[in-house]
Amino acid sequence: MAQERHVRDGRAQVVAQSRDGQGEPAALAAAASPVGRWDMLARLLADGQRAGVLHEFDPQTVALAVGGAIEGVVSHWLTHPELDLDAAASELETFTLYAIERPRTRLPAQASSVPRSVL
Repeated sequence: MAQERHVRDGRAQVVAQSRDGQGEPAALAAAASPVGRWDMLARLLADGQRAGVLHEFDPQTVALAVGGAIEGVVSHWLTHPELDLDAAASELETFTLYAIERPRTRLPAQASSVPRSVL
């Protein structure tokens, strides 16, 4: 518990003390930059779409939504250190994958073995 609090406090200090060249908080500078904070994630999502692994959606919007969810979990953890961060990360991963993955095509034998009430 003390170690988790130390890590949490250390992360908060890093964020608070990180400054860009003009003395502005780095997080604000990154968010305001043309590249943007979540552009790398948007590029990865677009790559997944081109590879046929992810269905069609606007990668920039989904990157912002995923980023907001990550920030929400971390923000909650900072004030509620009892939150199981590993479990929350796993839930967020599962949630995101269900939202973005292209549905896998079932073979006819597999589809017929699933009760219709489940579909």
